[in-house]
Amino acid sequence: MLITFQLVVGFGLLIGGAEFLIRGAEKISVLFGVSPLLVGLTVVAYGTSAPELAINVSAIYEVPPRSGLVLGNVVGSNIANILLVLGLTAIVMPLVVPRRLVRTTLPFMVLTSFSVYAVAFDGLISPLEGAVMFAAALLYSMVLIYRERRESKSRPRTNAVASESRARSLALNILLLVVGLAILIYGADLLVEACIDIAKLLQVSEMIIGLSIVAVGTSLPELATSIVACIKGKRDLAVGNLVGSNIFNILLVLGLCASLSPEGVTVESRALEFDIILMIVVAVACLPIFASDYKINRWEGVLLLTYYVAYIVYLYLSHASEVTSTPIEIPLLYWVVPLLVVAVLSQVHRFFVKATDS
Repeated sequence: MLITFQLVVGFGLLIGGAEFLIRGAEKISVLFGVSPLLVGLTVVAYGTSAPELAINVSAIYEVPPRSGLVLGNVVGSNIANILLVLGLTAIVMPLVVPRRLVRTTLPFMVLTSFSVYAVAFDGLISPLEGAVMFAAALLYSMVLIYRERRESKSRPRTNAVASESRARSLALNILLLVVGLAILIYGADLLVEACIDIAKLLQVSEMIIGLSIVAVGTSLPELATSIVACIKGKRDLAVGNLVGSNIFNILLVLGLCASLSPEGVTVESRALEFDIILMIVVAVACLPIFASDYKINRWEGVLLLTYYVAYIVYLYLSHASEVTSTPIEIPLLYWVVPLLVVAVLSQVHRFFVKATDS
């Protein structure tokens, strides 16, 4: 009964929190004369990365520190953001991808994904490396804001005469954004607790719970925010939220946790051999998928979601069995082939559709 209550209330809080968050972010973008894409890449992305930050910082300060959980949560959340969240969002409503996101921000997401493998290659992400990553997150945010300020000069702003009314509106919408974010995080926490209880009832190991449920749970704010933003027609914000969240998960969350930990963040060999590579491949595959007509259709969302289900199945099989490999491991280990095939087929399909229409 308690688990059912947690599930129902958790989902309700996610939807309500996402609604508040989107309303506040939308109004703030109008008041400051900036694009919804920038708000999605910064304010909303920072906010929806808060669960990962909270869980990982608490793991660092446990006795003994559970630094191994930090990398797994970040990598698992980034995989879930693209395959699960982006896939489900595209199924709900096909997405239109902003061109400037494909030209600049998306390649930066790919670069940050590669950086994880580079700093983790020796089996440890040192505090110094973490500090550099955290500084890169701050610098990235400053560059985004500076570029937006230059471009926003040509956009209309709200009436400067009503400055007092504008200040009240800004304060109200900041409060709306903060309350929405708090509700999102609490709703996600309820859902994670319920899912962990269900997993324990089904006698699923703690390892699988950490790799799947915790990663999905910390991606629930991104999921709720992106779907609600898409339904409300704020597709720039929906896509920007996911890309920005993946960047901040690596640079801000992983970087801060590594810098705070005296011994850094340890990296298991399995992560280097599979999970980090998968995260990189998923990020690289976004380039042709996003750039193809700057759209993500429903059938592509179905394929992304299918890959995520296969990944979860692989996690279960690989950790449930005592053997080191399973029949599904080989096709999943080299995701670059199937994902890039999907991207190529997507472009071929759109080419023939255009040719038929013309």
